Amino acid sequence: MSGGCNDHSELPNGTDSEWKPIEVSSCRTPLGADVVTRASALTEIKGGTLGLYRKPTNGYTALNNVRYTYHEATLETAAQWMSDDASKAIYVNAATASIYALYPYMEIGGAATNGHGFDGTYVTGMHQQRYYGDSRNEVMISGEVPANNRVPRLELVMKHIYSRLTLRIKNVATETILLKSITLKPKTAYTTEARVNVSTTALTPEQTNTSLDGYSFPFEADDEIYTKGILSDAVDESIEMLWIPQTFAADMEITIVFSGAKSLKETTLTATLPQAHLPKLDQATRYTLPLLVAHATIIIGGAVTVQDWGDQIDMGTPPDINI
Repeated sequence: MSGGCNDHSELPNGTDSEWKPIEVSSCRTPLGADVVTRASALTEIKGGTLGLYRKPTNGYTALNNVRYTYHEATLETAAQWMSDDASKAIYVNAATASIYALYPYMEIGGAATNGHGFDGTYVTGMHQQRYYGDSRNEVMISGEVPANNRVPRLELVMKHIYSRLTLRIKNVATETILLKSITLKPKTAYTTEARVNVSTTALTPEQTNTSLDGYSFPFEADDEIYTKGILSDAVDESIEMLWIPQTFAADMEITIVFSGAKSLKETTLTATLPQAHLPKLDQATRYTLPLLVAHATIIIGGAVTVQDWGDQIDMGTPPDINI
């Protein structure tokens, strides 16, 4: 069957012959691209495209990368995800099918989407990068979800393929500081590129940084932290990065270059984050690292906070320090 409901050649022996189209009744994520309204821990994705798959199991043939697009509600219809081509819509019968999804839709072997390639099985080109918090580099997968003609409605929970690392920087200097560069450097080899299996969600490392030159956050000309700086006693959380999920075997070195808005000359400071503070980065998880930056020192301002991708929590007031 290639999406049509009248092709009975695929019907598993002894099963109901009624074919029904799958319906994506819910497509949610712990906050991400094109999302509105937050409900409990998950938020509906209300926009964009999905690539949907049906695995060749339980008597079904494979259907790969069927494009579904989100349609807003109208006076006649509710909001819904629909196949761009009705003749290619995915159908199921009484046998339980395994369905999975990729967000956003990517053409197999086509042009890069959000900096990533797609070969039909793997999202390729995963790499360390700045996180913008919008559709510029959002890539999510659902893993396998069961469906049949009794329950053709899918509730997809989309999972980010990266780890999210946020720096929570408090300026404890007596004047505004302008950040010039930030580099995070694990002290042993670490994974910098990978690919992820869209069906199983398993990650395969593809490139390792053995030169240990670290990852420098790519500032842009209009970044306020770069142009206006961080006021004295203020906290900034705009430095956010996507890292390949992995474990760390040793400590991490953090180097910050900054200057003062008034009298402070350009300064380079380095701190060591113990491996016990950040032993690993899990997929679809947010890690927040508190840093206190003063005139002549950087201090790790407390424990690294581990939370769901989009959670916002009160980390409390960073401790006072004597400079």
